[in-house]
Amino acid sequence: MKNTYAKEKAVSMTAVLTILGIINLWKTNNFEESLPLVIFYAILTFNTFFSIRLFSDIIPLTDRFQWMVDAILAIIYIILAFNLDNPMKFALWAALLFSVSVVKYIELLYMVDAGDFFNLLRYKMVIDGLGTISCVGALGGIIFGFASASVWLWVTVFIIANIYIFTINPLYSLPKKSRYEVLNKCHIRNR
Repeated sequence: MKNTYAKEKAVSMTAVLTILGIINLWKTNNFEESLPLVIFYAILTFNTFFSIRLFSDIIPLTDRFQWMVDAILAIIYIILAFNLDNPMKFALWAALLFSVSVVKYIELLYMVDAGDFFNLLRYKMVIDGLGTISCVGALGGIIFGFASASVWLWVTVFIIANIYIFTINPLYSLPKKSRYEVLNKCHIRNR
C-alpha cells in the first residue's frame, strides 16, 4: 500500500538526516556559531518528515522526474548536514534546497489532478519560495558582515514560519475531501 511506503520513506529519510546532523554536530569547532544552524537543520528535518509523508502519497510512483529531484534534494540535505559550522555555505545550500523544492512542486502540479491538490501544492510552493527568499536574505546579511545577527534572525523567522504552518494554517494535510477519497484517486492513477 502506498501510504505505508510514504511513512517508511519519511521515517527513513528523517532518521538518516538526524544521524548525519548528530555526527556533524560533533565535528563542529564552534558550537555557539553553529547553534542557530543546528536549530534550523533540526526544524527542517522535522518538517521534512511531514512533507515526505504527505507528498509521497500524492506523487505517482512512476514519475522519474520526481525521483530525480528527490535524489537531488537528498544530496543537498546531506551537504547541509556537513555545513553546520559554516553559515554562508549552509544558507547557500538551504536556498538551493528550497529553490529545487519549488521546481519539484511546480512539476507535480502538472502530474496530479490539480482540482484536488492545486491549493495544497500552491501553498507548498509559496512556503518554499519564501524559504528561498529568507535564505538569500540571510546570505546578504552574512556577506555584509552581520553573520551572527543575520543567522539568528533567519532562524527566528524560520521558527515562526513553522509554528504558522503546523498550527495556524496547517500545510501538511490533504484537502477538505476525505483522505480516503483523495488517496484512492492517487492509487488508481499509480496502477
